[in-house]
Amino acid sequence: MFEALAFVIFDGMESLLEWFTGDPSVPNWESTTTSWLIAALVIAAASTGVMAVAKFIWKAQAASPRERIWTRSKAVLFILGGLAPVLIAVSTTWYLSRDFVNIIALIGLFKGILLGWMLYLFFMVLTHAWGEWREDLF
Repeated sequence: MFEALAFVIFDGMESLLEWFTGDPSVPNWESTTTSWLIAALVIAAASTGVMAVAKFIWKAQAASPRERIWTRSKAVLFILGGLAPVLIAVSTTWYLSRDFVNIIALIGLFKGILLGWMLYLFFMVLTHAWGEWREDLF
């Protein structure tokens, strides 16, 4: 029973990896695709950290407590502003690696950008899920 479950999970992961790959006929494509997904995850997490620190500094420098309160639209625009660095970082990472260009290909770049954006938005919503920032978004 556990072997069947492990097979289903492994087979599902392989098809997920294949979805991000432009050319699965290349030997060792699984390793390159896994590295691509990890790169998107790291870029999204780093961008979230940078944006959270920037927001913390911005709010800490406010002259009064009233200026520390952001409207929902300001918070959403700030979060959406972080999509540009994710786009630039993912595209640069893809371009600087021959393996990513050859194996992931252009379609994998677009899918990686989309994954990076989704992860970034998820992480940013998580950072706004508690504390003082909760009032900015929810």
